Amino acid sequence: MKKIIFILFVLVGFLSQGQIMQHGMFVLAGQGPGANPGKTDLVSYYAFEESSGTDCFDSHTGGFDGTIVNALVNQTGKVGKCYQYDFGDYVTFGNVFSFPSSSSFTISAWIYCFDNNRDDEQKIYAKSGNYALGTLKNTDGEIRLHNSTQRDETGETYILNQQWMHCMFVIDGINTNVYFDGVLRITRTDASLTSNTNPFYIGGTWKVDGTLVTEEWGGWIDELSIFDIALTGDNALWFYNSGNGRSFSDL
Repeated sequence: MKKIIFILFVLVGFLSQGQIMQHGMFVLAGQGPGANPGKTDLVSYYAFEESSGTDCFDSHTGGFDGTIVNALVNQTGKVGKCYQYDFGDYVTFGNVFSFPSSSSFTISAWIYCFDNNRDDEQKIYAKSGNYALGTLKNTDGEIRLHNSTQRDETGETYILNQQWMHCMFVIDGINTNVYFDGVLRITRTDASLTSNTNPFYIGGTWKVDGTLVTEEWGGWIDELSIFDIALTGDNALWFYNSGNGRSFSDL
């Protein structure tokens, strides 16, 4: 009995320090202050604080504003407000954020998935033919990475159901890395990129024939930022902030 009580005490202690349950196993979330990446290499930042209208404003430069299509604004987010995407809503930006071969870049965001086992793929964001990040269908949150040459079914199920998670997608010209909650979970040695003129979307992707947006996200997305350098694990920890998140003013 004492051993059982001790084990339960340890498990509760782990959970209180950022553990999450995943497929019956405890997975440690990142701990520590991390390193602030600052604004020097920041391209755009979307706080999603709009309370009405169809404009998605770039908090950093104002030069890369998007258009909201059906997404619900003024929803309770991880930090302040956010948008809600209901499997048919998205934000479109036109031909922006196109990264050529050997580029380095980072996309950081907080995500919340309503149904990670849906009978369709879901894209958090995408520039079709250049890069994308999302989930496979019917897989309990298995990650699918896209670059210009392949669609990688990773076998890694890190997008949990109905839980806020910080996600940082990094391409450094050689490797593709994905961090969840401040911890490096996925590394791929292929980082092939080919720039194109396809539109960039949050909450979906452009169908190959250009007729419609498909593979729409179901959930919330908050505090999305784009950098033109490859950020590090210390930066992922900083954004995660022990589960509390960061805002644009913190950079």
